[in-house]
Order: sequence, then C-alpha cells, then structure tokens
Amino acid sequence: GRGGAGGMPMGPVPDFAQVATMVRGETTYLIWVEAGAVWLRQVGPDGTFADDGLELAAVDADYVAALTVDGIPWIAVGSEGQAIAVYKADEPESAPLVLPVQGRPQLTALGRRLVVIGQSPEGALSWVTLTGEADELVPEPLVDEGGLPQPESTAGIGNGALLRYGGPGQCVFLDDDTAAAQGNFPCVRGAGRLLSDGQRALVAYTNPDTMAIAVHPAFGTDNPFNIGFGANPDLLQFAPDAGRWIVGVQSSLPAADDRQGLVELMVAGVDALWRSEEAWNAWPWPTARAAVHEGDRTLLFTFGHEDGVHIEVVPMTAHMFVGDPYGIELDDACTPEVETCDGVDQDCDGQGDNGLCCEIAPNSTSRLFRPSRDVATPPLQFLVSDVERADAYHLGVRVSEDRWLGKLAHMRRDANGSLPDILELERFDIRGAHEGRALVAAGGFNLLVARNDAGEWTAFWHHRQPDLRPVKDPEVLGCTDILDVDVADHSGNNASALIICPDRIIRAYPDGGPDWPGGRPNHVIMFADQQIPDISWARITRLGVDISNILVGYISSGGSWRVASFSYAAGAAGAMQQGVPAELADPGEFNGSAPITQHQQVVRPYVQIRTPDDAPVSVRALVRRGQAREWLDILTSADARRAEFAISESKVVVSGPAATPDGSPGTGFWVVAIGANDELNLWSTEPAFVWPGEIEPYWFVTRGPYDDFISLLVPQPGNAVNWQFVTRRVDCVAP
Repeated sequence: GRGGAGGMPMGPVPDFAQVATMVRGETTYLIWVEAGAVWLRQVGPDGTFADDGLELAAVDADYVAALTVDGIPWIAVGSEGQAIAVYKADEPESAPLVLPVQGRPQLTALGRRLVVIGQSPEGALSWVTLTGEADELVPEPLVDEGGLPQPESTAGIGNGALLRYGGPGQCVFLDDDTAAAQGNFPCVRGAGRLLSDGQRALVAYTNPDTMAIAVHPAFGTDNPFNIGFGANPDLLQFAPDAGRWIVGVQSSLPAADDRQGLVELMVAGVDALWRSEEAWNAWPWPTARAAVHEGDRTLLFTFGHEDGVHIEVVPMTAHMFVGDPYGIELDDACTPEVETCDGVDQDCDGQGDNGLCCEIAPNSTSRLFRPSRDVATPPLQFLVSDVERADAYHLGVRVSEDRWLGKLAHMRRDANGSLPDILELERFDIRGAHEGRALVAAGGFNLLVARNDAGEWTAFWHHRQPDLRPVKDPEVLGCTDILDVDVADHSGNNASALIICPDRIIRAYPDGGPDWPGGRPNHVIMFADQQIPDISWARITRLGVDISNILVGYISSGGSWRVASFSYAAGAAGAMQQGVPAELADPGEFNGSAPITQHQQVVRPYVQIRTPDDAPVSVRALVRRGQAREWLDILTSADARRAEFAISESKVVVSGPAATPDGSPGTGFWVVAIGANDELNLWSTEPAFVWPGEIEPYWFVTRGPYDDFISLLVPQPGNAVNWQFVTRRVDCVAP
C-alpha cells in the first residue's frame, strides 16, 4: 500500500492483539499479522509509509507486541501454547531469540532492560529480561509460584516495573535489580491501562462505579479525574503507545464547540492530555487497529483496504488543565517501593502500610499439654470452641475411636503475666462418640456433635456439674449431614445451640433430669415448611448475643440454584426469612453451589470458600460497588489447603505450604482483612507467619471476638504424648 486515506475496507482486518506500534527517534514501526505471517513496516517523519513492508516471520501469530527500550526497538511474537520469539526491528533479518515463556507477550521496561512477560508451559506467570547485547543468550525465566494471573497492563517506573490487575485493583512490583516480584500495592479497581513516562505512573481506567473513563494516581487517594465515557469497546483496545493510552470517548470535559454525545479521540499521558480537534457522531474508522501520537497529531492505522494498510492523520490539541494535569500533584521526590510494614509510606500514596501489612501481634501464646493421661496413641481429631466471655478456649480431643476428652485453656494472664496450664474440662469424658463435626460452648454447657456407634449424627451434651444441671442422654438428631453448628443462646435457662441439617434447623437444648423427663424438646424448623427443598450448604453468622443470620444454598424445584437468608432470634418462635442481594437471589451453579458466609454488617462483603476435590482451595468476596455487588478473588497461596473466615474479626485465614526464613518446609498462614468495602486489599502475596515443620498443624478460627482468633494444635516432634496449643493474633493495617 501507498499509505494515506481512501479505499473501502475489502480484506481481512486483524484483531487488536495482532497489531502493535513503537517509535524510535523519528521512525515509527508498525507490526501486524496478515495472511499467515507477521509484517513490519516503517513510517517516516512526514506521517507516510517509508517502505513497502517486510515479512518478519512466516507464522500466523495470535499476538504481537512492541516496545523501544534503551534505543532498541523490540518486537515480540506469540501464540497460545507456543514459545514467544523476540526480534529487533532494526535487525529484521537476524534470527530471533526464542524464549522459555509462551502465550501472549507483554512488554515493559526495567531500567535499561526489556521484560517479556508470558507463561510457563504449566501456565504460571513467567518473565525474562533482555539487555539486547550482541550474542545475548536466552536467560532463565522467573516463574511466579504464587498463582498470579496475566497482568492487564505493565509499565516501567524509576526503580522497577509494575504489573497491573484491574479487576482486584492491584499492582505487583518488579525489583529493578533482580526483576523479582516483591509485593503488591492497591492501585485502583477498574479495567484500563497504566500511564508511564518511565519514572512516574498513573492509571487510566473505567471507573466501575460511574462507568466513566478516569485518570487516577497509581499510588494515592486523590479523586479520579474523569475524561469521558466509553463510546465503543473497540475504541479502548489500541495497543500501548509509549506509556500513553489512546482512546475514543464521549468527552465529559468542556470544549470550544458543543461535543455533547459526540465521539472524540483522546491521548492520555502522565503529564498531558490531547484531544482531537474534531468530534464525530460516529467513529469514522471502524477498522483502525493501532494509533501513535506525535506532537499535534495522532496517526491511525486502518486495515482491510484493497491496497494495504492506510494511515489517517488526526489533528490534536492539548487540553488546558486549571492546575496540575488531571488535578494530581505527583511527588517527584518519592519513588514507590513495596511497603515494609514499618508505619512509613513506601508506596507514595500518603499512607503508611495501607492495608498491605498483616503481622503477628505481640500477645500470641504457646502452651504444652497432654491430650490424655491414659491413652498413649496420638489423638485422632481436635475441635475447638470459643466461650461467652472470650476468656478461654474449650478443646475437644478424640483420643480413641469412640472417646472424646475435654480441655480448658484459660486466656487471662496472672499478675506476673503468665498463663495457667491447660486443664481438663471437668467430667468431659464422652464415650460412644466417633467422628466429630462441631464443639460448641453454650452458657455452662458444651455440645459435641458426632456420630454414635451406629453412625448417626448425635448431640452429646456436657456440664461440669451434672448434679446441678443434668443433661440429656445422647440424642440422635435425625440428620443425614451436619452443615453448620453454632451457639444460639448463652443465658442460663435458655442455653442452646443451632444445628443446621439438610432438611431442618434445630435449636438444640441440653436440659435433662427430673425437670425434663426424656430431655427438653428441641425446637425444629423444617425447610419444607418454608417452601424450601433440602439444602446443600448453610453458614451461620452471629449478629448479637442471641441473634444469628443463617444463609443457605439449595437447588429449587425448577433445577436452579438459590440462596435464602433467615434471621434467628433465640427469643422468637421461629426463623424469619429475609431478602438477599440480587447477585445471590439467583446466583447460578458456580456462585450458588459453594457455601457463602454473610458478614456481621450487611453492607460488608460476603465470603465464599470453595473446596474442590482436584484443585487448591479458593476464596472470593462479594463486594459492593456502587449499587451493585461483584465477586472478587482473594489471592493468597497458589497451593491453598484450607481457608476459614473469622467472622467477628472480618479476616480470612488461608493455609498452605510455605518455607521458613531458612528455607525449611512449613505451613504458611495468609491473612486478608475484609472489614472495609471500597478500599479492600484482597491480595496477600506473603504469609503473615509460617509455622515450621512438614506436618500441617490442626488450626481453627473463632467465631466470637477474641484477641487471639487463630489457634493451632501441634504435636511435639517425636513425642506422641505432649502437644502444643498455640494462639495467634494477626493485625492488618486498614486501608
């Protein structure tokens, strides 16, 4: 083609991902995929093609990317499942470097080096760095073991590089020296691009609350600066242009002419915003697939013409800001770094440790105890319950196939700051109880829900003074499964527990003896009476002293997944069904088939923990965004083995394999705080603490408001008799 305008689209038009541009000096390079090959063409200073084009590679690539770094014009070519090949545009005849990463290439600068981001053969995020030196060997890739997905956008900054993820609103920092990922920052939620001048970074994105295209600091709390609204999804897809984002929008900014409802072209950079001199009722170039900004003009590359690629020149003018560009005052003296949990603002957002730091509090405890004095074999199972005053833990220990013993761990220190030894729970020696599902302290009573000798789910009640407060004989519950158990009421004559089964809610009472011949009857609510079939899951959230929320999931008679919510007050006659957010009412199979827990404050996120048989545990939060809610993944360990929601603490705890500081095997505990809403940090790339040893501890979180809300039970190495009971508090700095 000769370049210039004219001609109707006649031929194929590549995808946006198959077109890239870059600039070196006065030369602009255009790279695209056509007819089973990758093509390279140069544009001169006059805005016209300077050559007829060159076939760079005889491959029908899925993706191309380009970036000039330290004067070297790099081109990367990739396809799904295929190794990424890298070329130099000024040496097109030279053999490419074939890299040990594959898939879609993304390029960024790391100082004077190029970073090529792709995937390992196993699908993990991977990247390599290149210097461009003669005879450079293919480097070993850096492979992320933390489960990071492919970034949405990348950018080089003064002391490293950023990988941005718009959905969760996170940026990962690559260190300038090692190119290793060193942590994450909250950096605005919403699909978009990083803007960068090589030193500083902003984010241009679609604000999920207003759907406006806005510019915001990558680090900071300034208000977003709206530049317009998306006129067409295609007009947000142009490849990066030297750290700028070229977009077509319906502008919300004042102009000399009336542009309301019209489409204009904008170029957003770190320190300036350019606007097309003309605006249009409809976008004139539907086959434009790339754009390059040059001073007072933007070059658009349009495809599908009979005579080849055309260049359209769009005159531009700079937008005059009242003050700093976008109303954002960047601190040139602050270079963003990863927060180090020291109260100092390292990421240049004006806040120290903002939601990024979760660390063990100083009041953690550790005590040795002996599960049983007359059983030498290791325990088969542990259960842990909080208590009404939050001043002790009750431990249930299954010391043999059909025997459970109780332990009491006081948490109040004496005048010397010492904790008492762990004691036996007086008269808690339950026989005929096998696999346990729950231990609940209700007032002065303890409830163990376990299978009896016949395999039936049974309520085993205990009181340390049975002569004064006699309890029922073991009571078969009539349930095919136990979905959740929690305290209903602690008060003296109404001490009771809530037990959720597939077909019923049971308020179970402990009382027996002469006052209650045969035992005090339980209060049972059948789901069938609520026009609900048998449920698949249930989660109880304590809202107060004697009131709880029960969230249940089930398949309706029509075959669709449904979620229902009940309010249960201990003083009421039944459970009151109440509404759920629209996103939960008809959730679909994926969202509705795994348990969901409601926060104690209804405006806060719901939490879902998924435990597939053939994949790591995963956790999500249903977060309010404006008038709607959105599911967001909580990122912790790539090999998460277990997750629990400490409801009263508003923290999700996840465990998985991790290494101790000296490289020995251990179990890591990742903690994510979800007490906020709009400023959530749902990523925890490093464990809050690591418990050493190859054996994963038994661990639990409390439902009640405890100082030490994580408890661990750990065997002493080489000793089947003594165990360690450990409590931990992890505090997270709020965003």
